[in-house]
Amino acid sequence: IFFFSDLPFDLVVNYLCSLKLEQVLCQKLKPELGSAGHIPSFEYVCFVYDRVSEGHLQPSSIHPKPRGFRIRRQQGSCLAFTTELIAGLRQHSLLPTYTHLLTGYCGDASFLREIAKLAKELKSVTTEFQYVCDPVLGDEGVLYVPKDLIEIYRHEVLKVADIITPNQFEVELLTGLELKDEKTALEALKLLHNMGPRTVVLTSLVLDPNAKTLKAYGSVKDETEVVTVEVPRLAGRFTGTGDVFAAVFLAHHSRYNGDMKKTLAKAMQTMERILSRTAAAAQIDKRNIPAIGLRELRIVESIQDIVAFENFPPALVDTISTNCTVGC
Repeated sequence: IFFFSDLPFDLVVNYLCSLKLEQVLCQKLKPELGSAGHIPSFEYVCFVYDRVSEGHLQPSSIHPKPRGFRIRRQQGSCLAFTTELIAGLRQHSLLPTYTHLLTGYCGDASFLREIAKLAKELKSVTTEFQYVCDPVLGDEGVLYVPKDLIEIYRHEVLKVADIITPNQFEVELLTGLELKDEKTALEALKLLHNMGPRTVVLTSLVLDPNAKTLKAYGSVKDETEVVTVEVPRLAGRFTGTGDVFAAVFLAHHSRYNGDMKKTLAKAMQTMERILSRTAAAAQIDKRNIPAIGLRELRIVESIQDIVAFENFPPALVDTISTNCTVGC
């Protein structure tokens, strides 16, 4: 698996322990605090992995003034650095050993285009290869990346993506539709299918700011039902939820051979447990730490929750019949 992100690593390893995914290349495009938690998780199973960092920041990039460095600033272009590494894999005929590409935050247009090219190349050399794209653009009305990246995602990246996991705001940016109700959400899923991805997951839809629950929607092109999973909505902001969800979804999607009901249910239930544990820990932590620091996801502390997904109680899963085949 290629990882162009950070937080997912520990989750993916634990979920993929029963799969035939052995060669892992991890590249961080979004430095985050908490990388030390990745190593114990990799030791749960025998995994071969390589990790390449875009930089090292302490604390994470979500904090006001993180210290550290980024490769593109200190050692030349991050694009040139990464393309050189990929060229090495290509030279030694190692690209066909990868089964998945997982990408997250990318704030540079040229780098994003390079990712699309890499995905296309990997698809040409590995028939079973899948590209899972978390199109990180922003959240809750705030754009995290340059605006021109929206068009690159629309016209270049989504064309080669197999699975995408946008949040509500990102769906609106990619489709131009305001998600005012469930009907417009379903229309947006169709538009996204038409851009390329076979599987589209709207990771959360919140129509009422005071709602106690949220819904996720999973849609597969050419199927006549959209799967929904409803979970409790926790107050507050958390760091890295999109990264973790994309990794969890990828893992379960592989484990359950694309069964959307099982995949989406397990992914949402896992996220619920991680966020609940994080929120609970933040409430009892008496140290003099800013609130944003207390909301760093408690990945290591959640390991037992992560590996016990088979014991989760039944989730609140439903389906919505569409008037025509999804994506038509």
